[in-house]
Amino acid sequence: MPHLKAILFIPLSFFFAAGTGFAEEPFFDQSFNAALSKAANEEKVVLIEFFTTSSDPSKLLDQTTMKDPDVIQLLNQKAVALKIDAEEQRALSKKYRISAYPTLLMLNPDGTYRGRIVGYRDPKQFTSEFTSLLAKDGNDPKERSKRAKDLERNGMYAEALEEYLWCFDEGHKHSPAYRVVRFSLVLDDISRLGNDYPPAIKALEARRDARMEKLDYSSADVTQLIYLNSAIHQENRSLEILDKLPLNSEIRKQTAKKLVNQLIEKRRYAEALEVIDPEGSFNKSIEAAEKPPPYLLTIDQFNQHRKKYHKLAIDTGARYLEAIAGNKDTQRSIDFATQILGYDNSQPTIDLLLEHARSAANQQLIDFIEAQGNQLSGSP
Repeated sequence: MPHLKAILFIPLSFFFAAGTGFAEEPFFDQSFNAALSKAANEEKVVLIEFFTTSSDPSKLLDQTTMKDPDVIQLLNQKAVALKIDAEEQRALSKKYRISAYPTLLMLNPDGTYRGRIVGYRDPKQFTSEFTSLLAKDGNDPKERSKRAKDLERNGMYAEALEEYLWCFDEGHKHSPAYRVVRFSLVLDDISRLGNDYPPAIKALEARRDARMEKLDYSSADVTQLIYLNSAIHQENRSLEILDKLPLNSEIRKQTAKKLVNQLIEKRRYAEALEVIDPEGSFNKSIEAAEKPPPYLLTIDQFNQHRKKYHKLAIDTGARYLEAIAGNKDTQRSIDFATQILGYDNSQPTIDLLLEHARSAANQQLIDFIEAQGNQLSGSP
């Protein structure tokens, strides 16, 4: 069965207790580790019902669903079932982040997480959800990604990282679509997890460093490293790669296009301007904001779309303005500022343009934007 690994023995004394005290069928009256061993020997999963004595839904589950003959038969065939009082075995409850009762936790025989059912289910509902969890393919990256998100939501960060990393490292071997997804959605998931669980960032750093050692400067390798550096917020490392590419080569040009923001941030304005068309890009951004795609059917959808792309146009325009001004093309920068203010002359836009003009240290552009702002506000 999927995920059949060496059994993970948890070195906590209460896991080795002689029994749980709930021997009534379909439950197994032995320790947690004994249940894992039995599940491995019989190629089953482990299903743990976490309950509390004060939980009415837990009582209802035991009185109805767990008494149902078909449910008992199903569990006897497919699972080693345990019933655990969460208040008595707090360490195990904490390990699997149990916070609502009843929680039915499904584990693989090695103790790794497979899924959970939270709350009361009648026999039909339970059978359907249990069967669905049981049927999950251990080599299906979509299923493992869902499992990772479930683990992350429940605060099981180490286990979530293991699933996300499998999707990144192995998913493309089982689903061709993951050759692309792994460097977009999967990296986004791991990067987000890193906000709460720093080992996630360390894991990506290790993968980045391993790729750097074998880098052959092909387009695919360089692009993947750029995505990895972005996910771990180390974009400057991508500039190091750019600097090692042959001058005037196509791969250097394509890489520079992906790193325009980093080039501008480092005031490498001339290099940025070699691969962008500020005025043309700004016009395309305006067009995207004002002419939304036909699938936006409501006024609210249109307004959200317009707001998003309006902001994108102004932010990108201000950044490109800095590149022009920093490259000492003052008249072009004034003309471009006029173009931007012709679209949006609000105070926030004026402030943003001034911020980038000052970053470029172009006093003539600063004076021009300030004059435009004073004129619009009526100030002398």
